[in-house]
Amino acid sequence: MTRDSWLHVSTSERTLELAQARGLRTCLVQRPGTVGQVQGELKVADLHALTAQILDAKQGPLLVEVRVTAPQSLRPALLDWLRDTLLPAMRRVPGVRAARLYAREDGSLLEHYTFGSRREVDDWQATFAAEQRAMVRDGFGADVQREVHVAVLRGAS
Repeated sequence: MTRDSWLHVSTSERTLELAQARGLRTCLVQRPGTVGQVQGELKVADLHALTAQILDAKQGPLLVEVRVTAPQSLRPALLDWLRDTLLPAMRRVPGVRAARLYAREDGSLLEHYTFGSRREVDDWQATFAAEQRAMVRDGFGADVQREVHVAVLRGAS
């Protein structure tokens, strides 16, 4: 992690001055009655506002949903492989916050992967996704179909 990726967050003008003198980006969290000369590069009303801005900037978290369909004869072995091999491997992929597998009533399977940011999803797609498709194809043939959808998650109130 490089220094230009850091953000010093404070309600104290003195610590913002020190951080700015060291070349760090700064964020002033305003307190009632704060009226100083020092301004952070970013100014927010509270930590909730800062969190919302960070999530918007990250374009995340994101849910990658992979719907897997396969002939009935392949489903038990495919389910075992997904659970025992692919999910543990996905949990080691940089940026993956959660990895889950669901069996649907219609016999299809759902892989759910939660990533922290769009960049992490893009990195996974560039680095691991093609390899994973090849592993499924090599292990189970062309009859297994994987349909990928990506959605930005938003909190509900």
